[in-house]
Amino acid sequence: MGGGGTLTRPQRQQLTGNQGRSDAMLARFIQNAQLLDIWRLHHPGDHDFSFYSHPHSSYSRIDLFLLPTRTIPLTTRSAIGSISWSDHAPVSVWAKLPGTRSGWSWRLNSSILQSAAVLEEVSAHLDRYFEENDLDDIGPDSLWLAHKAVIRGHLIQIGSRLKWERMSLLVELQERLADREAAHKSSHSQADFDALATVRRELRSALLTDVARSLAWTRRTFYEYSNKAHTMLARKLRNQTRSRQVTSAHTPQGSITIPSEVNQIFTAYFKQLYNHSPDHSLRNPEHVQEVQEFLATWKGP
Repeated sequence: MGGGGTLTRPQRQQLTGNQGRSDAMLARFIQNAQLLDIWRLHHPGDHDFSFYSHPHSSYSRIDLFLLPTRTIPLTTRSAIGSISWSDHAPVSVWAKLPGTRSGWSWRLNSSILQSAAVLEEVSAHLDRYFEENDLDDIGPDSLWLAHKAVIRGHLIQIGSRLKWERMSLLVELQERLADREAAHKSSHSQADFDALATVRRELRSALLTDVARSLAWTRRTFYEYSNKAHTMLARKLRNQTRSRQVTSAHTPQGSITIPSEVNQIFTAYFKQLYNHSPDHSLRNPEHVQEVQEFLATWKGP
């Protein structure tokens, strides 16, 4: 279980009678559910925070990952990131899950083609390819098919280089942000806070590229597959099927939520509804009599 709350987890030495009611309820819940604070388990002697309150100018650790004991062997490490987008810092947990690795296929990241420098580089590479390989002993079909593999390799190279440059910038900004946060946590001075805010703005500006790429991918996906029988439609129909799932049934004895009993109630109802055997008993014989009299006098076409 993971999430951010408004309470800090009470320490064992604090569980006396001085803590509030909410803290005591949280402590009992963690103890009864046999949950462990995975970050504290991995960092028993460290002091770090995941939330900064601007009104109170104080730090606290209210974002937790609470894991059952059986999952502890699967977790390799955990970390508290830097506060960049909001007042909360990301809390990460790395887990080693058993299973096989799925296959991977390359797809063009169309966002790199929005750069004029990349377009110029690709165009120059294509011109050089056709100048060097458009020979008499090479047919046009082979020349065209081979150019796809060549330009794909060049695009992979460009994408890897741009990704490395972007990741290097993000790592540098995150390291600077961590240093500024550590300084502000220790001093609480306005100068350190202003320096911290400056690095946060730089990091947010660098992350806007990923946001723009995600928005473009979403628009393109909806444009291509919104009205087609594709994975998007299948997921939508699957969610609608789940939303129509019957989870309870109301009877004169009360509400039934056990799936097997709900199934029995529906089975008995439809059995009675579609029972047209000669020896079945009618619940509303007066209505049946009225229908029969109407059909006897009705003159159809």
